[in-house]
Amino acid sequence: MNGNKACTGRIVVLVLPDVNLLDLGGPVQVFDTVSYLGAGYRIEYVADSPETVSAQGLRLAGLGPLPRTRSGDLVLVPGPRLRAAAPLVTATVTRWLRDAAAGGTRLASVCSGAAAHAEAGLLDGRRCTTHWSLTEPMRRRYPFAQVQDDVLYVNDGAVSTSAGISAGIDLALSLVERDHGPALTAAVARELVVYLGRAGGNGQISPFLEYRNHLHPVVHRVQDHLAHLTFPS
Repeated sequence: MNGNKACTGRIVVLVLPDVNLLDLGGPVQVFDTVSYLGAGYRIEYVADSPETVSAQGLRLAGLGPLPRTRSGDLVLVPGPRLRAAAPLVTATVTRWLRDAAAGGTRLASVCSGAAAHAEAGLLDGRRCTTHWSLTEPMRRRYPFAQVQDDVLYVNDGAVSTSAGISAGIDLALSLVERDHGPALTAAVARELVVYLGRAGGNGQISPFLEYRNHLHPVVHRVQDHLAHLTFPS
């Protein structure tokens, strides 16, 4: 792996109950496309139970047990839909994440998956981010985490976190660029028909959406026209 000699190419996806499908599928599609293009990531799906149900109702089965990881592996935690009455992660998962980090494993999360790392104390003193609706709750619950406002993703050493849902694709592309360089990353983005290189510091909400909280159709048409002038089709 040209960009990061420490990377083993092993991606261990921790599937939590009520996982959001795009949080899971977006980054996994990126890593799978890299493999399709010949660079080779090996993806495993693990959990502390062999079956779970996604937030969107799809049953996920055949999940492997929590494995021993090694330096240079990547543990990816897609975000679950948070439920007030349910703990985010079990004590078993928390211990496993701590052991993985202690052994030199790289960590990444999408959306609310950042809270799994925070529960294990792995965001203490680190810059991190999450979905815009969760930044203040994260700050209150994990005061030692340096939660960043209005960014798409943050790479802080061996720990990477991203904002919600589609931002997991941007995070995964940034990790591919670390491992394989910009040329392959561009090829992956082209294959997936996504814009290349939304920078981590980009805002989470498009300026073309930020002022759409009104109902006037004429104003909407003006906004559409301005957006077309900025990004012509």
